Amino acid sequence: MNLETKIKPLLKKMRKSKWFIKGNCAIRTGSTSQCPLTFFAGLPGVNDYAEGGEMLGLTDVQCQQFINAADLNSNTRLRKLLLRAARLKSNQTK
Repeated sequence: MNLETKIKPLLKKMRKSKWFIKGNCAIRTGSTSQCPLTFFAGLPGVNDYAEGGEMLGLTDVQCQQFINAADLNSNTRLRKLLLRAARLKSNQTK
């Protein structure tokens, strides 16, 4: 199963929350400043992303690809999916 298929539940859940671009590229939610994976897992810390990845069935490599797409201003398909789910544009900052 590819990464895009595995993260469909996360993308669906992301649409129900308010997101912003922190700094110049990191996708974060609300006042808790969670990354998408920690948001999905319901954990407060940004460093708990592995738990969210585990819940989605991501391998360590896929989890790292996901974090790179969420935190780096890259022009990848995964980054575009995350921005669309968060209802953001790449230049929208807080």
